[in-house]
Amino acid sequence: MTTIEGLPLLLADGTVVLYMLAIAIFFLLIGYVVGGQVMVERHSIPIQLFGQTRKISGFWGEAIVPILGAMVLIAIHVMTPAASLTGLLAKYPFTLREVIAVCAVLYFFYARSVLRQAARAEAHRGKSHHKKLFRAYVAYGPYCVTMYVAVAAGFALLVFQYMADASVISAQRVEILAQLNNLGTLHAPEQIQGAVEVAYGNILMNGNLVASSMNPVFMMIALITLMIIIVTRTPIKHAFRELPRSITQYTGIIALIVFFALTTITYYYSYAALASHSLKSISNLRPVLAHGRWEIMQRFNEIVIDLEHKQSFLGFATMVVNESGVAVIGMALLQWALSGFQLPVKNSD
Repeated sequence: MTTIEGLPLLLADGTVVLYMLAIAIFFLLIGYVVGGQVMVERHSIPIQLFGQTRKISGFWGEAIVPILGAMVLIAIHVMTPAASLTGLLAKYPFTLREVIAVCAVLYFFYARSVLRQAARAEAHRGKSHHKKLFRAYVAYGPYCVTMYVAVAAGFALLVFQYMADASVISAQRVEILAQLNNLGTLHAPEQIQGAVEVAYGNILMNGNLVASSMNPVFMMIALITLMIIIVTRTPIKHAFRELPRSITQYTGIIALIVFFALTTITYYYSYAALASHSLKSISNLRPVLAHGRWEIMQRFNEIVIDLEHKQSFLGFATMVVNESGVAVIGMALLQWALSGFQLPVKNSD
């Protein structure tokens, strides 16, 4: 395994994630301590115990989110071997400050919106209540900013892994096109069929690489969907006052939309041209191979039929729906099933 200053990448990135997790939980706790009774009233979680309803601090519910997020981030790291958090920090040291600044601005607008809404809805509680709530959200800020940074880190890993995969796929594609162009210089049927087999094998490998390059994104969608199911279908949901009521419906639908959108974009911009060119170049060899043995022609027909299937969008989608694709579709359908198979509706209240 590649190392950075003697540490395995997984251990090094795991250390970064643990630091982020510790920072998030620490400031989450500070926010609840500073907010006191205000946070208890707004974020407590009702639990049924021995026939009675008891309430526990929303801290325990909200603490689940960074823990699950850390697990998702580690899973993304495992699926992106060409990218690492420590590597990105070493290569782009100033970018982290810029990302933190952007996340802090996003949190500022979020907190301002929540505080304004609370000021209108809870005006009867008086100024002391709102001051305590304001201080709680100031103390709570680093928790949210850390969570935003973690999301940005996950996307950064996916982007750099995709760029690394795209470079390998592109280089292999150039080699395949050169092989296809050389087919016209061959004359003996056996020699041509041997070259076709080599090109066909490389085409299959290139298609698998394209499908594999999408796996990290698909698995991230599936993991996030599972994470939201855990958060929104258990008593933990009461800790999240601002959580949209229809999030369980929207998440599954969005996951499916992203899955099929990414599949479509990858097909038209990364795979279709090679598949079409390959089919045309190999099909043109039929008159020459027709003079060879019947076994050669039989194998040739099998290759052409398979390429015809693979060059279609449906054929590509079938290739993409492997373990990762099944996980995305399965999680999305589960999310939708838990929402009662309903389309998102706007609440009238």
